[in-house]
Amino acid sequence: MSELWIQTLRRACEDKGQRNVGTAIGYSPAVVSQVLNGTYRGRVDLVRERVESALMGSRQTACPVLGEIPRHECLDHQARPFAATNATRVRLYRACRSCPNRREG
Repeated sequence: MSELWIQTLRRACEDKGQRNVGTAIGYSPAVVSQVLNGTYRGRVDLVRERVESALMGSRQTACPVLGEIPRHECLDHQARPFAATNATRVRLYRACRSCPNRREG
């Protein structure tokens, strides 16, 4: 596991701690630890996608509502349930359902 994203994750954890890094990428400190130790049984590709977007800034997505945003923010918007709390949130919910950037699964 000498891939650049793992090295970036490891460095970030050394600097900021696993809890803070986990929060930044949307995963628990336990998942971060398991990924670093090579024992994570979940989808490592999804963790990688979050690390590349949140920590490396290498993934941008063209959002039909917000414009160019980091991929991890796009994934966060996709995962949110409907809430009519403000007009932007409603527009995001509707746009995300049929967006070509939507991740299935």
